[in-house]
Amino acid sequence: MSSPIKIISTDFDGTLFAEFENPPIPDELQRLIGELQAQGLKWVINTGRDMSSLMESLARAGIELNDANALYRTSKQTQEIELRLRQAEEDRKQAMVLFELPTGP
Repeated sequence: MSSPIKIISTDFDGTLFAEFENPPIPDELQRLIGELQAQGLKWVINTGRDMSSLMESLARAGIELNDANALYRTSKQTQEIELRLRQAEEDRKQAMVLFELPTGP
């Protein structure tokens, strides 16, 4: 049976991952995430770490990423995307004003 939940997004450091605990990610949580993924759920990790540090920590916790569709963006890339989206919204608003049709006689 597939899960009604399609995606979960979690913080990593200090929430899901405890650097000095053994195991760093609790076994029960690992089991639960694995079961949900087997049902089609996507797990998104939000972190300020760079990719190599995240991968190292996941490996230390015994978690392998097997989803080839992983997405990784740096803070700078995210800022650039947000800037482009804001600019596109401003352009859309200006276009609406330019093409506004008169409503009266």
